Amino acid sequence: MAPTPRPVPSGAHPPVHPGVPVALPADAPSLTAWAATARWPARRSLALHRLPRALAARRPALRAALHACGLDPAAAAAELRAADRLTLRCLAAACRRFPRAAPARAAVVVSYADPVRPLLSLLEGVLPALLGGTAVTTVVAPGAVPTAGRLARAMRDAGVPEGLWSPVTAPDGRLAALHAALAEHACCLAPQCCPPPFRPRPPGLLVVRHDGDARRAARALVRGLAAGTGRTCAATPLVAVHATRWDEFTAALPRETGDGAGSGGRAAPVALTHAPVAALAAAARRHGHGAVAAPFTAWAEVLHAARGAGVHAAVFTRTPWARVAPQFDALPPERPALNALPRPGPTPVAALRLLRSRADRFRG
Repeated sequence: MAPTPRPVPSGAHPPVHPGVPVALPADAPSLTAWAATARWPARRSLALHRLPRALAARRPALRAALHACGLDPAAAAAELRAADRLTLRCLAAACRRFPRAAPARAAVVVSYADPVRPLLSLLEGVLPALLGGTAVTTVVAPGAVPTAGRLARAMRDAGVPEGLWSPVTAPDGRLAALHAALAEHACCLAPQCCPPPFRPRPPGLLVVRHDGDARRAARALVRGLAAGTGRTCAATPLVAVHATRWDEFTAALPRETGDGAGSGGRAAPVALTHAPVAALAAAARRHGHGAVAAPFTAWAEVLHAARGAGVHAAVFTRTPWARVAPQFDALPPERPALNALPRPGPTPVAALRLLRSRADRFRG
């Protein structure tokens, strides 16, 4: 039996409509009017253009809510800056890339809030849906409820119509069932970075090839692990370093970790091992938060290790990317980054395009 969702509680946070999208949120007239603006997406953007100013006005409250989610001051500041950039990019993408569309009947999508990236994951799921003319219901983990409450109040201040966004929550053990029940009745799932964090995610992979910059890779590894205490989906706790770069890489790590590089002056630990690269995933689970690094001599070892990795990967090399990227085809890493850390979340243009195609199939 599906769990009964609860609205994000009121009191310290604003009352939010508890609608479950079995068909449409209860405020159907508002949603229908919002969907009818599909012919003029600029008007829809104008209805949301006040959101950056509303977020700025509530920045202290949002910062306190992010601290309550477990983010340290530096990580909270980075989350707020990234949220500002994402909001502006979404608004710009909606106006420039999708100038016209025929009006269609209203639709509802389902998103989720990642407690490690609470504000960004909320905006990634909500803004493209609203700009695409649909309503959205977000499954919010209990730890992210304060952030969802502050964001709901900011959206209300910005003039977003009531009933278009319905954040709901449930106890931790029932979030997966709630998300599945909502997704069954909704139009589609919002295009977000990774699957919902209701079960452990496969770790990301960082590779330093024989021609890669080991010092740059060590610096990126430490900074990535420090962000979100190494719990973000784009973190790369599995590290495979070519044997010819191993000494340079291990020599650079103390310098990067010793000066407190990263978030809040705390660097995540990096365990060095000579175990086979294929066993890195098991070693990372034993090590907990942080990273496990091992040397390799054959590229086939890295491709074998990638089978147990997540969708995010980083490859440090001077080899042209056109020769490296095809080797990850049919492997879990879908968005390998070149000589940089992978970034979580789809781009606003990609999210709007995916959402529009999914909603069009539903509406057709």
